[in-house]
Amino acid sequence: MPNLNTYGFIIPAYVNGVRNFKNGQDFLLVLNSEAKRIIEKWKGKHHIYVFPSPRGKHYSRFNNHPFRRCRKRAGLDGIITWHSTRTTFATRLRAAGVDTEDRAQLLGHKKSITTQYSWADVQHLINCVEKLCDTSDTQNFQKMPLQSLFRL
Repeated sequence: MPNLNTYGFIIPAYVNGVRNFKNGQDFLLVLNSEAKRIIEKWKGKHHIYVFPSPRGKHYSRFNNHPFRRCRKRAGLDGIITWHSTRTTFATRLRAAGVDTEDRAQLLGHKKSITTQYSWADVQHLINCVEKLCDTSDTQNFQKMPLQSLFRL
């Protein structure tokens, strides 16, 4: 999405007949400037994948060995999961003032009375995730939760 000055990925609902998402729909993943910076740092290091596996292939599962190894090194083994990262993303979007409809769309939620009749503009979604990078508004940034309590 060069005209929007960021990257966006459409993640297919099904790959080789296997469903990726519970709702069975393709998912638009938009990146903020911090994520774009990381992608640009790694871009071009492999001829196909942005983050190749150690063997130069793609990662086939989210809960793979490198993710588990990183959690263990950080002392977060058994605490951090892919689902908790989604929850953190949603919590930070809410703290940044992103409304319910946009949060639902950014998280790929299919069922919402408001989202079933409307779709957010891609630039608007980019602006929503960009709010997580904005440290210039110190009042709102300081209100962002550094820690959240979740029932396990």
